[in-house]
Amino acid sequence: MEKVDQIEKVQNNTAGNAGKALTREELKAFFDRYFQVKAFCDAAALRSSMPEDLQLRCREIKAQYEALDLDCITMASCKSIQQLYAQLAELEKALEPYPAQEVVVLETDDEAETEFDNVEDDAIRRNKRRALRLNVAVAVIVLGAVAGVLVLLVPVQWVQNAMGCIYYYGRVGEVDYTEAERWFRKAAEAGYAKAQYNLGMCYDTGHGIKQDYVEAVNWYRKAAVQDHELAQLALGICLEEGRGVEADYAEAVRWYEKSAEQGVPEAQYRMALYYYKSEDEPNHFQKAYRYFKKAAEQDHAQAQCRVGRCKELGLGTERNWVKAEEYYRKAIEKGDSKAQYYLALMLTDSKFSDKDRLEAADLMRKSADSGNSDAQYELGRFYEEGIGVKKSRKEALRWYIKAADRGNKKAQEAWEQLVPPVK
Repeated sequence: MEKVDQIEKVQNNTAGNAGKALTREELKAFFDRYFQVKAFCDAAALRSSMPEDLQLRCREIKAQYEALDLDCITMASCKSIQQLYAQLAELEKALEPYPAQEVVVLETDDEAETEFDNVEDDAIRRNKRRALRLNVAVAVIVLGAVAGVLVLLVPVQWVQNAMGCIYYYGRVGEVDYTEAERWFRKAAEAGYAKAQYNLGMCYDTGHGIKQDYVEAVNWYRKAAVQDHELAQLALGICLEEGRGVEADYAEAVRWYEKSAEQGVPEAQYRMALYYYKSEDEPNHFQKAYRYFKKAAEQDHAQAQCRVGRCKELGLGTERNWVKAEEYYRKAIEKGDSKAQYYLALMLTDSKFSDKDRLEAADLMRKSADSGNSDAQYELGRFYEEGIGVKKSRKEALRWYIKAADRGNKKAQEAWEQLVPPVK
């Protein structure tokens, strides 16, 4: 999943609106309160001889809590939360005469209860059941779930995978890959697709366990057949590269397509590359462009560069240099060196001004500095011909040599022409 701390993100986004963002501890307290409210209101339905109006009030308060969105929850001055707390206090007092029955709020087992019982937060922990709920609340917070989609019954495998993520990314405390792998394995062996993907990732990277590409493929495949979109992408990459499995590009493409259909931008980009190179495929440029465009719309830098290239050359779409420049610049904002290279070349066209050629030289230098051998060759040519820079045979030779050292044949030829061998 992809990897941003939702709490910090929301705190930053809402601080200006609310005057003061909630602390992590306050967020934890709210989510723990949220689970209490749900359990309390569900338990109310089991109270003996409870008046109908109180039953209705329980349902209303529960519905109001479930309707809260994340922005509302994270605003310290939110009146809705304060009002709900007040209403809940009144309801709790009204329900005191009616005996309550226990309500199970989490699917669990003895092992999970024992292990979760070791997680302490003295401010809100009261007993084993509440300690279990706290673990879910912490997992919800660090993984960025919203109150509107939380449910009363949470599968143990969900919690195990969430705890694995907490340790893997260091959301609460230090990163601990060994603990992460242990939690992922519990859920993965029970058939939980997200955990199977995460366990595959541990084997793939060697985080928390000895690196084993064969095992990585094994767990990726288990998750992929359950339609886990990132596992489908990961399995496709392994098949394309022959990592942990015999290389099979045709099968890789089938998995890329499944992942792309679920909206994964990297999978869409790889499908675009497949069609771009498939000259025997009817309308292959049009199909490639459609996939490039889908990935580009999700801020995939390489796809944005490719859309720019298609627009510049009219491949699979109408030629449009204004749009080409727009997409190149989007990719450049993300540091894409290919986009710097292509836009630099485009700006040297006679349609553009001397000022544009100055920018072209600057962009080409940035791309060359990143190690792009094509850009290194072109920058050498810029110096040789004086495009956007002062002519310099010495600088031209320097950049030709850099590119030639990286295997660029054009640079090798240019170098030999600039400095003919001694006979």
